[in-house]
Amino acid sequence: MYDNMLNLINVAQLEILGVQEEHLYMVLFGLIITVLCVILVPFIIWLIRRQFMYVLVYLVGSLIFMTLIPLIPIFVTKGFPFQKYILICSIYGFAFACFILFQYLRTIRKGV
Repeated sequence: MYDNMLNLINVAQLEILGVQEEHLYMVLFGLIITVLCVILVPFIIWLIRRQFMYVLVYLVGSLIFMTLIPLIPIFVTKGFPFQKYILICSIYGFAFACFILFQYLRTIRKGV
C-alpha cells in the first residue's frame, strides 16, 4: 500500500538530487501530523471547554494507537529506523511550540 503512494512521485529523478525514499516518508509523516492537528484542534478545544476529560483521555489514547500501529509494517519491511520517527515528532513539537509562542507574543503586543 505504501509503495503505491510513492508511485505518484518519481523517486528516480529525486535520487539524483540526493533525496531518498526515507526522506519522502519523513515528509509524508510530517504532513499527516500537521493535517491531523489542523482538523482536531477545534474539536479538542470544544471538549476542553465542556470539560469532557474522559473523552479527551480516550481521544488521545486512540490517536496514539491509530498513529503507531499502522507504522509497524513500515518499520519491519522497509527497515525504517524508529529514531527518524522520533525526530519527526520532535521537529513537529518544536515548530508547534514556536507557533504557540509567536501567537502569545502577538497577543501581548496587541494588548500594549
